[in-house]
Amino acid sequence: MLEIYSAAELFNGPNTRFNAEVTARLEIKGYKVFSPQRDGFEFTFLQNALAEFFPSEKIEEAVRKIIYCRDITSINKSDVVIARMDEPQDPGVISEIAAAQVLGVPVIAYRTDTRSPYGSIIDTFGGMHTFSIESSLTLIRVIMQSRTLDESETDLDNLINLLDRELIKIRKKSTNQNFPGHSENIQKVLDIGRVLFDGIDNVNSQDSLKEIAKRYLENSRQMDKFGPRVIKN
Repeated sequence: MLEIYSAAELFNGPNTRFNAEVTARLEIKGYKVFSPQRDGFEFTFLQNALAEFFPSEKIEEAVRKIIYCRDITSINKSDVVIARMDEPQDPGVISEIAAAQVLGVPVIAYRTDTRSPYGSIIDTFGGMHTFSIESSLTLIRVIMQSRTLDESETDLDNLINLLDRELIKIRKKSTNQNFPGHSENIQKVLDIGRVLFDGIDNVNSQDSLKEIAKRYLENSRQMDKFGPRVIKN
């Protein structure tokens, strides 16, 4: 079963509904999908679990590091990333595409937007900023200007069929695959991810959240070394 990481903006109702539809339809076709909005952390639950072990001024940093490790390790475990590239392009999605490139995970980008801030809709990439797309294996462009729910269903089916057509070309990643492009920082993230998440399936259960918080505390020295060095003027 091909494992997919779904990178998409998830900060409002229309986006989360669209993402859920894409995830559900791909899973009907037999794919295993990691959707951060469904399979990632619920912020409040994670904050509450960490509050049992850390002072309040340490919680924000711990939340940031744990979520980052979760996403990067999930990308690394995936066979392919699908990335929604509608306007305005989401910084998180762009970062996930970059991480996938470093980790050797192919990216299939898709775009349903007619806005063209960097050119014309008739351009090859539809007038979008191209740096992230140049890192992708494929760009699927689908115009989705549905006027009714029925038309919306048809447009979604078309998108999923196009994604499916490209996904079946992707080979399942070998567990022994090793990419020399791994940077030292990315390797640290993967190592920390194994420490935090190995053996944990549902990250939002109370028992799992407490276990993750305990592991973070027990490995706090390693966690403190993770991340950029900050220089203040």
